[in-house]
Amino acid sequence: MRRTWINILLFVLTVVSTWLTGGPGYSIAIMLILLGHELGHYFMSRRHGIRATLPYFLPFPLSPFGTFGAVIRM
Repeated sequence: MRRTWINILLFVLTVVSTWLTGGPGYSIAIMLILLGHELGHYFMSRRHGIRATLPYFLPFPLSPFGTFGAVIRM
């Protein structure tokens, strides 16, 4: 079984850290940008036969942004 719970937990923690940093509007905007960007990598990798993980979001609560961004493993 894949460990998707790690991806979900990191996503939730990143939503919380961005929410606390900039409020709901900032959190929704930045998370939609990150999610769309990383899912683009994920789906194009899969389309071309390259194995890839779901995005790993990187929360960083004590920063002006609330996140380090996100990565996928290919």
